Amino acid sequence: MVRVPRWLGALALPRLGEDSGAVIEDGFGRVWYWLIPPGTADGWELRHVVVLGETCHVAVPPQWFTEGPGLRWRVPLAPGRYLTDPELLHKALTAATADALGPRA
Repeated sequence: MVRVPRWLGALALPRLGEDSGAVIEDGFGRVWYWLIPPGTADGWELRHVVVLGETCHVAVPPQWFTEGPGLRWRVPLAPGRYLTDPELLHKALTAATADALGPRA
């Protein structure tokens, strides 16, 4: 699982489009979580991106929670739309970060 600040998620999601898997939004924490296969983001070093390991936990909203200010699905679970391809997510987050913050020095 990958955690990003809401502003970065909002920039990356359009880049992924229909290639995005399910995304959890924590409106109170102002973060988004992309679901990816375990271990596939090991070694990522992206600004403002946190890769959560096996010892981390994240609250998961009921499938029908898609609106409201708290914990909800930004991109709802659907058949064939569970996990995001980590390579595509990495590219989208890298590009979104560079657009927002400029290239890494």
